[in-house]
Amino acid sequence: MTARFAATAHLRSLKGFQRATVDHVIQRFYDDDPPARRFLVADETGLGKSMVARGVIARTIERLQDDPSVPRIDVVYVCSNAAIAEQNLKNLDVLGTGSSRHSTRLTLLARDSNDLQGDPHPEVGKRVNLISFTPGTSLDLGNSTGRADERALLHIILCEHLGLTAKRARKAAAVVLRGASNLKNILWEITNSKRALGDRGPDDTITRPFLRDIRKSGVLRRFEAAVAELGRRTAISDGERYAHASLVGDLRNALARAGVDALEPDLVILDEFQRFRHILALDDPRFRDAAELAHTLFDHGDTRVLLLSATPYKPFTYAEEGENGDDHDTDLKRTLTFLAMSNGGPAVVSGITDQLAQYRRAAVDGADTTALRALLRRSLLNYMCRVRFPPSPRRDPGRTDGGRLLEVDAVLRELW
Repeated sequence: MTARFAATAHLRSLKGFQRATVDHVIQRFYDDDPPARRFLVADETGLGKSMVARGVIARTIERLQDDPSVPRIDVVYVCSNAAIAEQNLKNLDVLGTGSSRHSTRLTLLARDSNDLQGDPHPEVGKRVNLISFTPGTSLDLGNSTGRADERALLHIILCEHLGLTAKRARKAAAVVLRGASNLKNILWEITNSKRALGDRGPDDTITRPFLRDIRKSGVLRRFEAAVAELGRRTAISDGERYAHASLVGDLRNALARAGVDALEPDLVILDEFQRFRHILALDDPRFRDAAELAHTLFDHGDTRVLLLSATPYKPFTYAEEGENGDDHDTDLKRTLTFLAMSNGGPAVVSGITDQLAQYRRAAVDGADTTALRALLRRSLLNYMCRVRFPPSPRRDPGRTDGGRLLEVDAVLRELW
């Protein structure tokens, strides 16, 4: 089948080095054998990483539009701030009004997922969705009770599943799920959410795995016990308030996990990921729940993950700074471990670590490092790339310097 959507028009506005980066990322994602599932673009600030991301989105849509295994193209954009995410969605939307832009939460996909199933784009022939999340609201849930509309959605799903038709039982369920809201407000939110859902109700493709999850984990049994214990009471003790908050946190986590499976992301973009890098590692017990949920998103199906950051790890630290495991060497290994997790894993990290050690010894001894540097460059280009400004007092690549245009296209791709 002839491709209908062409990325070429969207790449014309990119500078040469940006197009070269897009080409390299796409080659690693789809053409190389084995392909890379994760890649880091670490261009210096001001060199347009968002333009590179836009190019990768265009090329990804072009690739997937005729892939029969991809019924719908979902691009997920993750950044630390909801306001920035909303603004950047417009810049990343290569299809304009022909695609669907959503700023939502994983916990609300059971309510919003019908919006993802709309009409196909006329050029692509498939529905294309551009969805934004922030880690604090969608991934790093902890024991937080979240927003009232999330708890209202939980109330609707749970009451329907448990067959809670009696007014008393439904009210008790609202007390358990009310979080920081007073009872009147959460009841209003439940009514409002029902009205918004209409006859269609929450998405079955999310509610079914959600209910299966909480039944298996025992969370559903805890919810039933909490409702039964309340009876007709609406006043709760501090101990009950704490237990309810923990229960709501577990329910939100389960609903978010079910939402990831329904989302079926094809491309996940993590912008300025150093601001929320704690969700990338699975070895820190403080953030394990958030990291496990994030990795459910990253590892879904054939998802590709693009990381953007000018400062992905510490370029240099003094010896005394590394006493707590916070040195630049450890930081680099963490980043490499995440990038290589689905392509080579520990063997890749060990190999690159050995090459870095050889390079360091050669540099200290004053030996020729040309061959070692070339070897490191080839190894690292499999997982990351970086473009730097040319060595000039003028930092704007679009300005002239003494009548000579600074050719950013000629900048060498530099690597850590």
